[in-house]
Amino acid sequence: MDFEYSEKVQDLLHRVRKFIDTEIMPNEATYNEQLATRLGDLLEQTTQYLKATTLADAVKSMGAACSNAER
Repeated sequence: MDFEYSEKVQDLLHRVRKFIDTEIMPNEATYNEQLATRLGDLLEQTTQYLKATTLADAVKSMGAACSNAER
């Protein structure tokens, strides 16, 4: 049995490797930096939202507790 790649498949593999080497790999560091920045921004936004939500919930709970205590 012949388990070698055909010329067409070998050509495609060569073209894909060349594309990865010339287009993808040189930009990987930039992509990782941009991703880290976006994730950092998202984390900051989420943290601020949770702080605001938690504070608002705490104030509402305190208001409800005071209302119940007055009865």
